[in-house]
Parts: sequence; C-alpha cells; structure tokens
Amino acid sequence: MALTTRELPLQDIAVQDTAASDSMAGVATEEGMVFTSVSRPVEVAERKEDFSSWILLGLLLMFVAVCLRVKSNIRYLQVLVKDLTEVRERHNAFDETVRETSLLVLLNIFWSCCAGVLLYALLHLWGVQGAGESMAAVKSGELTMLLCMGVMLCYTVVMIAAYWVVGNVFSDALHARMWVKGFAAEQGLSVVLMFPLALGVLLYPESTEGLLIAAGITFVTGKLIFIVKGFRIFFTQIASWVLFLYYLCSLEIVPLILIYLLADICSRML
Repeated sequence: MALTTRELPLQDIAVQDTAASDSMAGVATEEGMVFTSVSRPVEVAERKEDFSSWILLGLLLMFVAVCLRVKSNIRYLQVLVKDLTEVRERHNAFDETVRETSLLVLLNIFWSCCAGVLLYALLHLWGVQGAGESMAAVKSGELTMLLCMGVMLCYTVVMIAAYWVVGNVFSDALHARMWVKGFAAEQGLSVVLMFPLALGVLLYPESTEGLLIAAGITFVTGKLIFIVKGFRIFFTQIASWVLFLYYLCSLEIVPLILIYLLADICSRML
C-alpha cells in the first residue's frame, strides 16, 4: 500500500519539495504539511530614456517639413539640380524666389543633422568613445551626438563663407554666388541618401560599418560633382591647375580633417 503525504516522514517531504521551494512554502502541523504560495517581489529594471528616439523624431519632423515644402512645387528639385550642374547665369525669375532660398537653408540644416549622426557613429566605430561598446552604451552619447550635429552645422556655415570669400577673390560676386549655391544644392540633394543612412545607424547599430561606407561614397560623389562645377567656373587656363590643387587642399580636404579632430577633442572632454 502506497504511503500518503501525511504518512511520509517530514524529512522525506522536505527533500521531495525542494524543487518547488521557490514558489511554495511548507508548514508542519499536527495533520501534516500545509503548503502555501509565497509571493516574491519581481525585480523590474529601471526604464531608461532612449535618447536616440528623440533624435529619430527630430529627423522625421525635418523630413516631413522638407516634403511639405517640396510638395508645394516640384520644380524646386529641378532648380537644385541646375544649381549643382550649370555654370551659366540664370534669368528665370522663379529660380530666385525666397522660397527656394528657404528650402536650401532647411535642406542644409537637415543635412547637417544627418551628417552629425553619421559623424558620431564614425567616432564610435574608430574607438574614440571606447572599443567594444555598443552605441547605446557610450557614455555621454547623447551629448556627443548633439555635439557632432553642431560641428557639422558649423562646417556648413564656415564652408559657405569660405566659398563666398574665395569666389570674390578669384572672380566676381556673380560667380561666387553661383559657387555657393552649388555647394548648398549639393548638400541639399545628397540628404536624400544621407537621411536613410542616418536612420539606419540609429535603428540598426550592428550595420554601422556598412552604412558609413555608403555615406562616404555619397559624400565623395557629391563633392566630386561640386568640384567639377567649381573648376568650370574659375579655372580656364593651364596655370590654374596649381591654384586648383591649392583649392582642393585648403577648402576640401583640410576642413574635413579639422571637423573630425574637433569632434574628437570635444567628445573626449564630455
């Protein structure tokens, strides 16, 4: 005849119920063991605010603003392409509207924000913030990302001023203005690709390296098109090749090195 729970020694019952001790507790009474459920407090990890979601929201809002502006007249995109490729003076009154200028400003701010996200990813990839850490775990990552956006915005403003000054020195105000608009148009058009790449860095950090390579190709391609326009505007003689090399070093290569070093130094200070 099999023994019931009441007839088993208390020592055996304790051994049999060891596996269930995490959720059940036994109390010995005269009538046997009485089991009651024990309510254990559940430890919930503290929810941390995801800063990248705010960056993502800001980029999406800017994207919507650009779409609404372009939707009002699709010819704005055609004007941007002409600004980037043509070197002759335009006489179409539509091309000189205030709305076009405001669109260029909005696009360049948008480009600076996207480029800032990519610059932050590049800093992290090259170990500025510490090798082996994920982007979400980088100390002061939110400040560094905002810093990178500010650095890229400063880059845009400084480059516009530099192109304007150099254009007036080597030519006249008209050609300098064409050169500046070509630069603004180049960044405005390239943001079409920079935006999804920046989103990819925020949403899929494990693919950062490939996304940065694509961003580099996009950046270099746009720069090459812009450099060709500058060459067509200012360099018409064989002797101009020397000036062209100085231009490449001083206005296209050195600023890129400086903004990376600036972002690097500032990120280490955070």
